[in-house]
Amino acid sequence: MLAGAVLIGVVVALLSLRRDLPTVPRRLLLAITWTLGVFVIARSVGVLGFGFVGDVLLLTGVRPPPTEHAALARELAQWDLWLWSPFFLIWGMCWTTLGWRLRRNVRP
Repeated sequence: MLAGAVLIGVVVALLSLRRDLPTVPRRLLLAITWTLGVFVIARSVGVLGFGFVGDVLLLTGVRPPPTEHAALARELAQWDLWLWSPFFLIWGMCWTTLGWRLRRNVRP
């Protein structure tokens, strides 16, 4: 699912570089950029189960890891907390910024 979002994102990013968009409706680009941005920020924060909130809960012991994979779960939570969640947060902020800029550049 994430690979599909990346492929769609690459196409949308390339299309958004053009000043005139005769073939692609600007509203479609806005919908895609805002949807990707909100989805990726939600993933980084932890609304979808992973992210800052879920990792902190697991590492502090509030939400116990599965007993058979406790060490692996803690290691993955540390990687996610320090590497992947900040990456997804920055990526989502880039998407929402692109959506905001596309919305502001609409000509009547």
